[in-house]
Amino acid sequence: MLAPPLASTVSSVMSLGFTARETIPIVFFGFAICSVVITLTGKMGATYAVPYPVIVRSIFGMYGSYPAICLRAFVAAMWTAILCVQAGDFLGNCITAIWPSFARFPNHLPADAGITSAGLLTFFIYWIFQTILACMPIQKLRILFLVKAVIVPPTFLALFLWAVIVT
Repeated sequence: MLAPPLASTVSSVMSLGFTARETIPIVFFGFAICSVVITLTGKMGATYAVPYPVIVRSIFGMYGSYPAICLRAFVAAMWTAILCVQAGDFLGNCITAIWPSFARFPNHLPADAGITSAGLLTFFIYWIFQTILACMPIQKLRILFLVKAVIVPPTFLALFLWAVIVT
């Protein structure tokens, strides 16, 4: 599973009253601890080339593995929903930056719904795009991983330097 996006983690820690200078090390060490646990958990599957359900069945037995597998599926579904909502908001900001008239998109939902019509639209646009990519074989997505490997390191470095300068 993926770790929470850095921006939401930083903002949630800062909402507790920490300053930016305190928040960055807290988030860094939190992610470091999570990455160690995730790496150690995934080592068994990578070493023996067996998927998670097989590992759980070998530990808990056939019927004992059902709660662990169902819990993992539930967490994955919830995490996908959280990421889709956050990415939908980001997509809405991108669309508004490109086409400023999108900010005046009419809202046909009640005010207490917790989401606007524009937010729902961008959520579904992102969800459809993500679903199409998830259904494609990994071999066809190879070029996207190559592009990501080239773009992400300089972007991460630029964002890190920006955060240090702003702080």
